[in-house]
Amino acid sequence: DRVREASVRHADGTQLVLRRATATERDFAIVDMPADRKPKSSWELGSVAGGFDRLELDDVRKSSELVVPADAPATTVTTFDGLTLTARFAEADGGTWVAISAQAAPPSELPAGATGLKTADEVKAEAAALNGKLGPWVYKLPAFNLESLRRKLDDLLEPKAS
Repeated sequence: DRVREASVRHADGTQLVLRRATATERDFAIVDMPADRKPKSSWELGSVAGGFDRLELDDVRKSSELVVPADAPATTVTTFDGLTLTARFAEADGGTWVAISAQAAPPSELPAGATGLKTADEVKAEAAALNGKLGPWVYKLPAFNLESLRRKLDDLLEPKAS
């Protein structure tokens, strides 16, 4: 409910961006949606924005053992109250590993009509706590979690009309 925007930056330089204009909207929209296409479903779009929800871990390593480059492919989710979570991906040892970090950039004013959002101090504390827990580690994720976190635009669109 807190998520305002989700973006996926792929290794080939392409980027997918999904956004809700207001905190009271339920569904996400594709930014720069191709005029001749339409989304498969609102659920498909929401799965990208909810990609951090209920992550399962197949393995964990110290981040000093497997460094994920800052410019690695990544998925970023930003909330209406200013929390940003970024998952950067690296392939190693037959799997995909992810480094997760948090940043706080609370807005000066929370959006009208929004519920469940946190204050600026709460968002800053949340980001610090997440970085303290997640920063020392990289995680190997199962395929179903990776599927949501690494969607491409074509994955979310109905096939082109022939």
